[in-house]
Amino acid sequence: MKNIISVNYLFTLFFLFVQVQLFAQNRYWVSDVASNWSGNNWANSSNGAPDGVGPPTAVQNAIFDVNGTGNCLFDVVSASVNSITLSTYTAILDLNGSDLEVSSGSFILSSGTIADNVGGANIFLNNASSADFNGGSVDARISGKIQSLDFDGTRFLKSCFFEKSGTANDFGSGGNYFEDTLSINYSTGGGYIIFGQTDPDTLNGYVNFVNSSSGYIEFGRNTIGNFVNDLMEVSSTGSSNGIRFGTIGGTTTFSAS
Repeated sequence: MKNIISVNYLFTLFFLFVQVQLFAQNRYWVSDVASNWSGNNWANSSNGAPDGVGPPTAVQNAIFDVNGTGNCLFDVVSASVNSITLSTYTAILDLNGSDLEVSSGSFILSSGTIADNVGGANIFLNNASSADFNGGSVDARISGKIQSLDFDGTRFLKSCFFEKSGTANDFGSGGNYFEDTLSINYSTGGGYIIFGQTDPDTLNGYVNFVNSSSGYIEFGRNTIGNFVNDLMEVSSTGSSNGIRFGTIGGTTTFSAS
């Protein structure tokens, strides 16, 4: 009987240890040199020592901050995380032709570069809670469904396809640059998506805004010098409050050839 109890006790401790290691929410990139995503370059705290557990899983959060100064190279076919944050990170996350999926958590880009030096990489937002673009640059295709969508000064070099399905009021300060297609479908909810409150935006590719929610989309709200340099199509249906341009003094130049 004592042996059975001891075995059960040890099994319980092992199970709890595995649970802690597997489901610890945050995984921090801590390498100070260029290294692979799948390597021993992650820790459970910012500036911690690599702990041997590996990269974040689909239920964990990937965080890149000032304490991980090395470039991160994807060496996997695809990766799935609950959320990802690049904030105070000044290096490069190179998807290397692979796919990154963000599930129910958030996608936050405030600094650094998401690159794709091989080509063909995709970022999928799978019903993410929010996508906040507050700086940095993205050189990979982005698509997916999110509940909140905010644009505050990011460079997008590949096509972007977003569907917003939440009631959040997304107040974008502007200063964004879109080199390729930008498609926004506001499908449900009663909030808004605003571009260009304090700085103008530049859209160089094809633009498609669709609003079937009870909220509205507004471009170039309060800034002089917004540019749309390719074909732009807009559609507002149902109980929508429309798609608006420059409602409090903003100006937009449309120059599609």
